Amino acid sequence: MKRLAIIVSLLLAGTAVAKTTPDHGRVHGEWSGRGDTVGQLFSACAKFSPYMNGAYLHLDYAMRYDTAGALPNQMTESFYTFLDNGRVEGVSLDSLSNVLQLNGTYADHRMSVDWLKNGDTIGKAEWYLSADGNTLTFVRFGEMGGQFKEIGEVKMNRLPAGKSCNK
Repeated sequence: MKRLAIIVSLLLAGTAVAKTTPDHGRVHGEWSGRGDTVGQLFSACAKFSPYMNGAYLHLDYAMRYDTAGALPNQMTESFYTFLDNGRVEGVSLDSLSNVLQLNGTYADHRMSVDWLKNGDTIGKAEWYLSADGNTLTFVRFGEMGGQFKEIGEVKMNRLPAGKSCNK
């Protein structure tokens, strides 16, 4: 865990913009749902929590495809930091050995980020929370023909207190 914190610190060290503390507490907790990516159905679990005394928003995300082998199941751990002027930056590490820089915007319980690998945008994502705070939608965008187009979506419902995706 200490090693992970060092990696995150190094990747975010170049940030010279002032940090801010938006109210991201509405997404804290565990979420579970179903979705599809390029037509392949999967179940997903997300857990959002404050990290390092709230300096970061931490996300543990796991997805398991219904059809084994069609696409690789994936686990992702991401850290987001919120900056002035609606900017968000972060880092994401996944079970496919990717280390991605996250760059984007946030406002009104919606976050849009670009996934960068070696400085190149390889994907995009958008998270948004329903007005009642009970549904969280995650949309993925992949590059097709030189443009980023929606390739998948998952809708997750907040799990009741004490309930976990693992239970």
